[in-house]
Amino acid sequence: MLMTANDFCRRTALVLCFGIVACKATTPLTDSAASSKDSAGVRIVDNRAPVWTERTRWKLDSVPLTSIGGDENDVQQQFRFIRAARRLSNGNVVIGVDNELRMFGSDGKFLRTSAGRGNGPGEFQSIGDVWRLDGDSILATQAIAEGGMKNVLINPDGSYAREERPDGEKYRALGRWGE
Repeated sequence: MLMTANDFCRRTALVLCFGIVACKATTPLTDSAASSKDSAGVRIVDNRAPVWTERTRWKLDSVPLTSIGGDENDVQQQFRFIRAARRLSNGNVVIGVDNELRMFGSDGKFLRTSAGRGNGPGEFQSIGDVWRLDGDSILATQAIAEGGMKNVLINPDGSYAREERPDGEKYRALGRWGE
């Protein structure tokens, strides 16, 4: 098969285009906002400027989603020591403060207190942490002086569900735990 001059020109142009695209020079990292160096086989990238632009950057809203603790006249919004705070799927907020759980609506208004000071079911000497579980149940924990743990499960409406005290000896037998 004979190739015409037009076919030859088209094929040559096509080959040159692929060659140019394949051999396109990239901007070296030293000319951009990042540099890269190899240290013992590990690639290290040092970013000196943001990648985002004024249009793509994240912006904080001037209006908070929820405001809790700003009303000095509401005794429920006065906190001495907050141990944990969790937002529920409906926007409500649960705060573990001292020995109680305080529940606030998505608008920041106080709803109710769960738990309280004591050693009985659903009571705490000091809350250790608060977790949101599936279905917006709440798990509040407390370390017990004897080396055990107290876990209190609270229903999504803030009512007491149950308490568990895992056997500390079983966990100590596994050895020292640490992060």
